[in-house]
This record gives sequence, C-alpha cells and structure tokens, in this order.
Amino acid sequence: MLDQAAFETMSFYEGAAVAVICSARKVSAAELTELMDGIVFSKGDKDYDEAVKMMKMFQAMLEMKFKEKRFRPGYLLSKTVDIDKAALWCDGFSSMFFKVNGKDSIRNDQYLSKAIFPFVFVSGRADADIKEQFKDKYPTQADFDGFKLSIASRIDEAVNAIYNYNHPTGLQADSAKTGRNADCPCGSGKKYKKCCGK
Repeated sequence: MLDQAAFETMSFYEGAAVAVICSARKVSAAELTELMDGIVFSKGDKDYDEAVKMMKMFQAMLEMKFKEKRFRPGYLLSKTVDIDKAALWCDGFSSMFFKVNGKDSIRNDQYLSKAIFPFVFVSGRADADIKEQFKDKYPTQADFDGFKLSIASRIDEAVNAIYNYNHPTGLQADSAKTGRNADCPCGSGKKYKKCCGK
C-alpha cells in the first residue's frame, strides 16, 4: 500500500504527465527524461530513474484516457477534493507545461496565457499576487480558499480545453477513421452517422 508521500508524488507526476500530453508538440522519451531533470529529482539522485519510469507510465495511461475522451485528474476521483493534492497536481502540470512549451511562447499566446492561470493559482505559486488582485471579491482567507477549491474542482475543464486547443485535428483525425455505422468516438453511445458524423 502506498503511503501519503507516495500519493502526493503521484499527484505531482500525474499533473506533469498531463502537461506533456496537452502540449502542442510531441515529446520523446529521451526529451521527457531531460525535462524531468530538476523538477523534483535531479540526475544522479537515487530516485531519478524511478521518477522517469513513473512519468512514462503515467503518460501512456493518460494518453489512452484522452483518446477515449474521459480524462479527469486523479484527485477529482474521490468524493471530496483534497486541496493539497490538487495543489501538487497543478504544480506538476504548470511546471512541466512551462518547461515543454517555454514561458515566452505561453506569454505570447493570448489563449494559453489565460488558460494556464487556474493551474498556477491552485498550485499556490502566485498566491500573494492573486490575493491582491481579488482582495475585494474574496476578503478573508476562508473566502480565498473557497475560491481556490472551486477552481480545483473544475480543473478537468481547463485541462481538456488546453488539450483541444493544442490538438484541434485530433477530433477530425478520429472521425476520418470512424465508419458510419460504428459507435461514435465521442462516447455518446450513438452510431457515428447519428451523432458527430452528421
């Protein structure tokens, strides 16, 4: 059975793996190893190779969930949202997303510069700046924490929006392979010709 620290590490790695999948460019296993350096472990650390293996495993598993259009972050699968796990997940996502895509290219992309906000916010990396920005709307710490929890509870919407923004041909590529009488790849349970194939 995994202890609390292992679960926290998995939340971080899941977020980082999702960021790789959501990025516009494909990241090879060799590049993933390079990108991992310095995020939690550095090359030479005893757990570094294990961390890279875990990332590759998460990446393969999560790519399948995105293809099946049923992705949700692991921390959202429980009945209540653990804000600490959500913060670790979002920290993993934002750290890796900035590494893969580059801070300048994200800043220069009007959509991505706004879309990354929920991840940076929930991770806690910009709490002081965000508290100042929203001090009139959320004057107490409890109000601010409630705001953060509400965003953490809907982070899957932001993840899927970034994925769809960076992979606009994904849906078209799926539909090109789908036969008219096959089940629709959107997961509706309808025939393709009666759903997305109209």
